[in-house]
Amino acid sequence: MTQSELVTNTLLNLSPNTLFESRELYQRYFSTEVSEANFFKVINRLITSNLLISFSKGVFYIPKQGKNGIIPLSPSTIKSLVISTNEHGCEVGDILYYQLKLTTQKPKTYAYYTNSIAEQKKTYGYALFKKLDLMFDGLITLHIQFMDVLEHFEDIHQINHKNFLSYCESFCKSFDEKTFLIVHRQLNYQKKHVAFLVEILNYYAVTHSLNSLLSHRSKYHIPPWLTPIY
Repeated sequence: MTQSELVTNTLLNLSPNTLFESRELYQRYFSTEVSEANFFKVINRLITSNLLISFSKGVFYIPKQGKNGIIPLSPSTIKSLVISTNEHGCEVGDILYYQLKLTTQKPKTYAYYTNSIAEQKKTYGYALFKKLDLMFDGLITLHIQFMDVLEHFEDIHQINHKNFLSYCESFCKSFDEKTFLIVHRQLNYQKKHVAFLVEILNYYAVTHSLNSLLSHRSKYHIPPWLTPIY
């Protein structure tokens, strides 16, 4: 079997719709048997013939065929490229709002916070991973995601008011001030967004001392969230 045949057969037997980093695959499976130049030539040829699809520089996948053509990559597949378990990151932005059913608008981009990258930001195709040095347990993720919704509340496309109120009520049952302050020290939320959180906590009668983060002399912009927005 030639080097080209070895690489081709191995790559085409990988799981479809799973993202792979070409350099990592080379080091793991081929570095002792195939030259690096030949390995990347084979990958480029397979991409040109549409047997592989390039997701971003150095990252590819085998397309999965469905009844209506190629099945798009799922958000979980994209997430798993960097975030192997929930302890290493979470969704934010458009994909989060769609998953929470706050909007029916399908996301065109995917954004995540993660502790798994060395850089401040890393992009894979239409997925953006942002570095955050925290251990993402359930409470940390809950507070990060809730605050992300508050930060972008007015930008969420045709927000579902009923689902937002349900989300607020659920969050308030699990709110933990120490956890919020841990996240706040990392992400440094604007005071208007802290004020938004305070108003929600007060409405649901949650005990807290977050007023200490605000100025009593300032009036903060808080969007109308208790009534539907038209």
